[in-house]
Amino acid sequence: MPELTPEERERIYLEEKERFEARQRLQSEVEVEQKTREAKQRYYQSLPPWKRPDGFTASFNTESKQSGVSCMTVFVFIFLCILGALFGGYVGLAIGFGLGIINAIQKR
Repeated sequence: MPELTPEERERIYLEEKERFEARQRLQSEVEVEQKTREAKQRYYQSLPPWKRPDGFTASFNTESKQSGVSCMTVFVFIFLCILGALFGGYVGLAIGFGLGIINAIQKR
């Protein structure tokens, strides 16, 4: 292996130093980003579920989701069935029933 001149040694040293500093900067940026993400997660977990931003609850919430249909959906379903029955007998009842099912599916 040929001997390196002092200029070449200094150039190689500076290149290595620059790579090392770039790696250190990248490492510190990653650490800061990770700590920021963890701090946000702790903050959002401390908020009540209705104050959390959209998407956070789905990705970080460990509580089980409510299963079933809401009370409002049941009322709308019953209202549409009654309304359909008043206006058209069985045909209206079927239409109200169908609209109620569609409404219940959309609310889920």
